[in-house]
Amino acid sequence: MTEPILLDLAPGSLSAPKPTSETPRRDRLAGPAKVGLGLVGLVVIMAAAAPIVARSDPSKTGIPFGHPSRSHLLGTDDVGHDLWAQLLYGARVSVLVGFVTACISLAIALFVSLVAVYRRGWFETIAFRVVDLTLVLPFLILVIVVAVFVGRSTFATILVLSCVLWARPARVLRATAMRLREAPHVMVAMASGAPGGWVIRRHLLARIAPQAVAQFVRLVNFAVLSEASLAFLGLGDPGRISWGTTLYFANARSAFLTGAWMWWILPPAVGLTLLSSGLALIGFGVEERADPRLRSSPIGGQSLRRVRSQHGEVIARRSADVGRRPLGAVELSGLVVEYGLDEPRLRAVDNVALTVEASWVVGLIGESGCGKSSLASALMGLIARPGRVLEGRLVVDEAEYDLSQRESVATLRGRTLGLIPQSSMNALNPSQRVFDQVVEAAAIVGSAASVRARAHDALAALRITTAERHRFPHELSGGQRQRVVIAMAMVNYPRLVIADEATSGLDPLTQIEVLRELTQRCAAQSSGLLLISHDLPLVAKVADRIAVMYAGRIVEEGPTTTILNEPIHPYTIALLGAYPRLNGGATAQSIAGDVPDLRRLPPGCAFQPRCAYAEARCANHVPELVVTGPHAVACMVRGQP
Repeated sequence: MTEPILLDLAPGSLSAPKPTSETPRRDRLAGPAKVGLGLVGLVVIMAAAAPIVARSDPSKTGIPFGHPSRSHLLGTDDVGHDLWAQLLYGARVSVLVGFVTACISLAIALFVSLVAVYRRGWFETIAFRVVDLTLVLPFLILVIVVAVFVGRSTFATILVLSCVLWARPARVLRATAMRLREAPHVMVAMASGAPGGWVIRRHLLARIAPQAVAQFVRLVNFAVLSEASLAFLGLGDPGRISWGTTLYFANARSAFLTGAWMWWILPPAVGLTLLSSGLALIGFGVEERADPRLRSSPIGGQSLRRVRSQHGEVIARRSADVGRRPLGAVELSGLVVEYGLDEPRLRAVDNVALTVEASWVVGLIGESGCGKSSLASALMGLIARPGRVLEGRLVVDEAEYDLSQRESVATLRGRTLGLIPQSSMNALNPSQRVFDQVVEAAAIVGSAASVRARAHDALAALRITTAERHRFPHELSGGQRQRVVIAMAMVNYPRLVIADEATSGLDPLTQIEVLRELTQRCAAQSSGLLLISHDLPLVAKVADRIAVMYAGRIVEEGPTTTILNEPIHPYTIALLGAYPRLNGGATAQSIAGDVPDLRRLPPGCAFQPRCAYAEARCANHVPELVVTGPHAVACMVRGQP
């Protein structure tokens, strides 16, 4: 038998480690992005300063086909218009149409794609049938028809282009948003009780921003070229000069034949190129800034800056609006979870009942496929179609919650119930610093004044230094990331913490260290801990009670010492015999047979085809969980009093 770890809860044992006095420097735009800003800024400044920089009125006539001179820097066209003035004033219309159209189109595309992906249902169906219809219609013909009815003006051009250009980026952004919505860290945020608008803004929109910038660049270019096309067809604003109308008149009035193309066609073409290139470079810089994994850092780590040290910080501080909750048990009873739409359905959890006392650790063990993770998902209200919770009841402080109603369970996530998922890297948002993510979790409960203090407390209690708190997930080790996820689950002082294989991806020494810190934190906050794992020896080190699960049912449950020293159920005996012992003794033996198919369970006791103690009656009746004192067993042969 392995003795449980004794928790050191002496005063000061949970004091925060001394933080380092350095935190990473804030990110800055890369060199190419600065060049892009310079190019776009140059075009915008030229357009804005056209009345000052232009030396003459662009509509004033003079000597036709004049060569570049001091009075006409780019010469004149076939009727004597100053081409330098037309270039500057034309930039104003082209930039205005391009940017305003891109902003409107992208705003519509983002709204439709993000809301449709998050909400699903009828909104998504209707919105993307409209997108499909818009995409299959001939673009130029559609623009011409709408432009004829709307009229010829700059406002009409922007309106026409916005009505047809939003559809393609909406479809592209929707594909990315669908992938992001299913990402583990987004599911964890939703499981923590974050509202829809917050999830869309902080998780979906933040990660979709690089692609949105790329679509913005495309929309600006396409809008400018489309405006030029409409002007060429006579549907542009006849009273305003743009780069499109300049190119149209140059082509229509034989600029190539007269040799005037170098100062008539080339300048607006260069202006379009500068604008497009600048936007592309900005897009590259924004993408690199949004995804820290794309950044290159100097050898030896990031440059650091000094921050004020906070020596002597103590984790015993509690915020007034959250604080320590009163002691009490969390009771689960009658939980039934099924998967599938057709018969026979797969019953992953069958009438399971568990009680977790405050500050207690209850270990839930069993082979893969026995229903442990489905039980955890049902408690958090995360069973998605084709799965469903048929029935189940959760009692917390005499308040009863129906687990079959997801809306009822949603009020508990991130508050009364905390979840520590299996993979910490998938649970964390790669584009946010870990401290910001803990603050986000803390913001669900309590006042704004206490949020950052509680986030610091939770991270310091798990030995995450000040410098580490301001890093991105990929800059931390596996053990550090797991501690951050634990801090997110514990920051609101939940009554029950569900750890689903929380240490399975760590090395053995780190597993024990992280598990010790988790149990210490739960004991300090009077939180119960449901520890789900395959690793029976690891669970035995910290658990007060152990529940053994097989084929969706609890087959044995009791104090840890009883389960380890006096197991009754044949499956529990087989599990204990499957683990090797370092001090010699019997050789580890694998459990005979295969894990049963939950769609086609054998009649009677599900374990009887693999059981060495099975009798004829085991195939006729499903054994009930019989409670004898603190011990409960579901076995007709060995479980009889």
